[in-house]
Amino acid sequence: MLGCELCNPKKETEWIFDLPAGFEFYVFRCRIHHDFMIVSRHHGVWEPGEKEMAEKLRDILFPGKEIRWEMRSVPDHAHCHVIGT
Repeated sequence: MLGCELCNPKKETEWIFDLPAGFEFYVFRCRIHHDFMIVSRHHGVWEPGEKEMAEKLRDILFPGKEIRWEMRSVPDHAHCHVIGT
């Protein structure tokens, strides 16, 4: 969506590009909170099953870390922060 910073994120911070097959997310460090974020590649709310896939990806990339699901700065684009990364 035009004007949404998560639809076309700039590569200003650290990114993880090598994701396992089947995971349709962007993973990069939040420039505000500095934790990694798991960001849906589509604009809008979480689609069915998408949160579970984000949790699986968190378990692979950041085992033992907690997810904060609250979307403060960009409430209309599905994403979560992986706390302590």
